[in-house]
Amino acid sequence: MYIVIQQYAIPTLVGSVMAIDKRDAFWLSERVLKLSVISAGVWFLGFYAIFHAGLNALAELLGFADRAFYLDWWNSRHIMMPLVSAPLSLSPHLGVLLTFVVSAVMHELLFGIPTHSLKGYSFFGMMFQIPLIQLTQWLVRWRGPESGLGNAVFWISFCIVGQPLGVVQYYYDWVKNNP
Repeated sequence: MYIVIQQYAIPTLVGSVMAIDKRDAFWLSERVLKLSVISAGVWFLGFYAIFHAGLNALAELLGFADRAFYLDWWNSRHIMMPLVSAPLSLSPHLGVLLTFVVSAVMHELLFGIPTHSLKGYSFFGMMFQIPLIQLTQWLVRWRGPESGLGNAVFWISFCIVGQPLGVVQYYYDWVKNNP
């Protein structure tokens, strides 16, 4: 991963800073699309290395039987359940919305603090998932689950545009704040 980042991602990000400074939308779009392949690969490899290989190896060493490291149990158990049960007893829809807000704040802190850029990129990227979920559900009802439109929405919004654009935004802020 280190070699891929050094050889491909960093030169692409440097080019994206120049594209933003020149306000060249075509060049910036090309940089984001090029970065999408690198970003998806780094995310998949990182996810596999941390959650599948690393935590399973640690669980094996510690004798930990439950291997569900990347399921949604944390959000549902520690955020959603207290919101929808007594004494709060909020509606499930409001509980889901507040769980999204907490997750979005955590993502913003996770990416914003190390880059010294708490501008809401990750927060709004996470919150944008709510209308995308609604769009995906509508597309599945319209064309059926076998149409693959939900998968297309994910790949376009997350892998091709969302992640690379977020990386470009944080990198741009990092470069401008740390000359």
